[in-house]
Amino acid sequence: MTARGQAVSEPAAPGWRRPGRRPGAHHTADRILDTALAMFAESGLDSVTVRAIAARAEVDAALVHHFYRSKEGLFTAAVAGAAVPAGLADLVRAPLDGVGERLVAVFLAHWEQAEVRPRLLAVLRSVPSSPAAAGLMRDCLDEHLTAAVAAAGADHPAERAALIGSHLIGLAIVRYVLRSEPLASLPVGRAAAAVGPVLGAYLVQPVARLRRAG
Repeated sequence: MTARGQAVSEPAAPGWRRPGRRPGAHHTADRILDTALAMFAESGLDSVTVRAIAARAEVDAALVHHFYRSKEGLFTAAVAGAAVPAGLADLVRAPLDGVGERLVAVFLAHWEQAEVRPRLLAVLRSVPSSPAAAGLMRDCLDEHLTAAVAAAGADHPAERAALIGSHLIGLAIVRYVLRSEPLASLPVGRAAAAVGPVLGAYLVQPVARLRRAG
């Protein structure tokens, strides 16, 4: 996944500059990224064009492609780290008493961060109409949640992770996109106490294997 503010044509080594590149290149890439993130958070991926991003960022549209290759590449760079907080596997490995509340609290605390919230909104607003955004969210949740549940030693980790993930995504949509009360303004601790027992049950209670139809 492209690092924030790093052009795809640049290597990852910090401080490296391609010979002959103008000094403001990285500043321009960051401005494009910040502008795109704000627009994706407002309207979603499919409603935003490269030309509109370039116009708001006051750059030539060719620079968007130069730094990020495509709108989807720009989107992926802009929303990096939106879905899943760090340390998820360690959290699930902790004593299972109250694990559901801890899960909700950690996810909400992650999403409440000023740098993360716009990324989350960009993804959530894009998922209904964009296969790229839907795939990004699905891959993040599948990879991280399933691995964490499997590491905890639970049976049917994919099924349990799918149930937990569906509840977390629903909570995020109601709280941050729909802004529906009382969940929109409920303090993190109270939201975790209300929703957490359901996630805890998904993790520790017997769960039937989910099978695809047909």
